[in-house]
Amino acid sequence: MHHVEELITRFLEFARLDLRIMTPQPQALDMASHCQEVLTLLQALAEARSITLVNDLLPKPPVLKADPLLFRRVLENLIGNAIKYSPPGSTVWINAQVEDPAIRFAVKDKGPGISPVDLAHLFESFYRGQGVSNIPGFGLGLATVKRIIDAHGGRIWVDTAPGQGSTFYFTFPLEAKDSPTQ
Repeated sequence: MHHVEELITRFLEFARLDLRIMTPQPQALDMASHCQEVLTLLQALAEARSITLVNDLLPKPPVLKADPLLFRRVLENLIGNAIKYSPPGSTVWINAQVEDPAIRFAVKDKGPGISPVDLAHLFESFYRGQGVSNIPGFGLGLATVKRIIDAHGGRIWVDTAPGQGSTFYFTFPLEAKDSPTQ
């Protein structure tokens, strides 16, 4: 029953984003604390699979402009997927770099990588890649992540090869600087 409830919740969230019923409420966001909270939340899942989480964020990160709940959803999905698809004993790494006017994040894993056939459909609703039927999922996570990032004016892409792992890159805008008064 829990699986069905989770599917319904994820589908409703996706539909609200897709239909623009749910729109981001961007605000100044301390990305470092949100990233650390998500890593702490997913630590037990990583430990259960003997996976090390590496937080390689900027020492003094700038402020993002993002909806806090939706930003966390992106992190939870991408880091959770990296844990889910990585082999036991490997490392999942998160990094952020300033590329004004945005911050570019990277979530890297040592999983099986994504086949070229699957890449074309990666962000489609209900799409599950080849050879992942033994890993639980609904095919909504990456589609939802893409819609969240698009709604914030960012973008998402992946660098991957079969057997080489994957690195998901995504951007969120920086908090706008105050314009000088004249």
